[in-house]
Amino acid sequence: MNEESRKGKWRTEELMRRVVIVGAGFAGLEAAKTIAHGIRRHALDDIQLTVISDRNYHLFTPLLYQVASGLANPFHVIQPVRNWSGMPLHFIEDRVISVDIAGRCINTTAGKIDYDLLILSPGSETNDFGIKGVTERALFLKRWSDGESVRNRILACLESASKTKDSGEVRRLLTCAVVGGGSSGVELIGSLSDYLKVLTKYYPELNIRKNAKIILIEADSRLVPGLDERISEVCLKILSRRGIEIRLNTKVRSVDYRGIVLENGDVIATGTIVWTAGIRPTKLIADIPESTVEKKNG
Repeated sequence: MNEESRKGKWRTEELMRRVVIVGAGFAGLEAAKTIAHGIRRHALDDIQLTVISDRNYHLFTPLLYQVASGLANPFHVIQPVRNWSGMPLHFIEDRVISVDIAGRCINTTAGKIDYDLLILSPGSETNDFGIKGVTERALFLKRWSDGESVRNRILACLESASKTKDSGEVRRLLTCAVVGGGSSGVELIGSLSDYLKVLTKYYPELNIRKNAKIILIEADSRLVPGLDERISEVCLKILSRRGIEIRLNTKVRSVDYRGIVLENGDVIATGTIVWTAGIRPTKLIADIPESTVEKKNG
């Protein structure tokens, strides 16, 4: 294939001139890299590549659990979008409100942006499954600030526990629960266990190794249910060996001022609750009619 033929392949009617990517996550970044490479390689100066995201950085979410446990600096898990290796793209920090498929445009808080080719990769959001109190009282692990929020909550609980004489309140404050035994929950709970051991020397009066309780709650019959059963068994053995309490086949009814209310009515009194029980499509994707795009999860 000669150079003109290659250029012709990129100048198809499907691609045209205005390419818009919504989202600066892994999918958005990979799409931008691929298209930018084609633009540079074939000198397609008439193609305008635009990336739109409500945050001006790419977040490496797999390491958020390390931020939560103090193992990683928050700035080590982000990369400014404008540092994307000199890609020939235009970046806009804005929130996309809706997509007009028929009109070939997207609506943002700043106005309308037309496109010829649209790539929607806005990511996902934490799924609270409509359970009362989760959004108000539990911490998530999805955005950049979430890692610090989890760490700060744990430290705040330790500080409060060091000042109170109420033994029941001390036990509550020294109890940390993670809801959701998937990959994120398993990584986080193991990391938090290590973090609390590190903090022991800073709070000798609390005897953290003896009094702290770490609980992992999973509705399924095994951990990391999406993976091979042998991996589930290994995870269970390792976490149990670390003294982590594993509750399988356990569903949450609600979260309130006392802590976690289970489906059977039992209450787990805890000072820190982190919700890693699942994700769902963002509202932007959910609002697009099923007749327009195929949806596999919401």
